[in-house]
Amino acid sequence: PWNPAAEENFYRNSFLSWFADNWKCIPVKRGRKDVGAIFRMAEALRTSPMTLFPEGTRSRDGSIGRPRGGAGLLVLETKPAVIPVCIDGMQRLLPIGKIFPRIFKTIYVYYGKPLDLSEFYGKEKSKEVAQAIMERVMENIRRMRSEIEVMKNKKRAFSLRALLFGKKVGRQEAL
Repeated sequence: PWNPAAEENFYRNSFLSWFADNWKCIPVKRGRKDVGAIFRMAEALRTSPMTLFPEGTRSRDGSIGRPRGGAGLLVLETKPAVIPVCIDGMQRLLPIGKIFPRIFKTIYVYYGKPLDLSEFYGKEKSKEVAQAIMERVMENIRRMRSEIEVMKNKKRAFSLRALLFGKKVGRQEAL
């Protein structure tokens, strides 16, 4: 899949640029309306999958932030299948500002079902509609986050029970 990537992080030298280009990254200028990047992303999204991050950045503490409308405009323009994904634990594995990941950290990745966003496609392409699309996506991601928390708590309880009682228990069922 194609990946939007912050130009100041991934395109600051020829070595990183080479990796970013080979990982199918599209450079995006942060903090500005990068019309060129949005155009390139729309072209790529018409023919290929793309990872889009509704918040536009990673979280320092793992909390879910407010979505930005740019990804919603891309969805309105290209009408792709949108599959919400919740990633929990990246702030521990690769904190913002670090170059190398920390080892032995667990992340959880939870994929949802494709969202039906057809109710938005007949509407005028506006910031409000784009934001409403992203709010719908984030609503699903928040729901997945709470399911991950339930799963993590069950896993902790399972591990504590095995530790306290010295029992090997069969495979734990996922949610």
